[in-house]
Amino acid sequence: MDKLGFSIRSFTRILMPARTIAGLDGIEQIEIAHLAVAIQTCGQDYKSE
Repeated sequence: MDKLGFSIRSFTRILMPARTIAGLDGIEQIEIAHLAVAIQTCGQDYKSE
């Protein structure tokens, strides 16, 4: 989280879309690829909150 500049609050907010993306893939667990897409999609909105 620190390397990317995200606070804990920001990271937990990114988990919600990552869970949605994982669900759309039919996977229960979030994978790194799901987090990457969530960060690319809405990460800048939550950075350094």
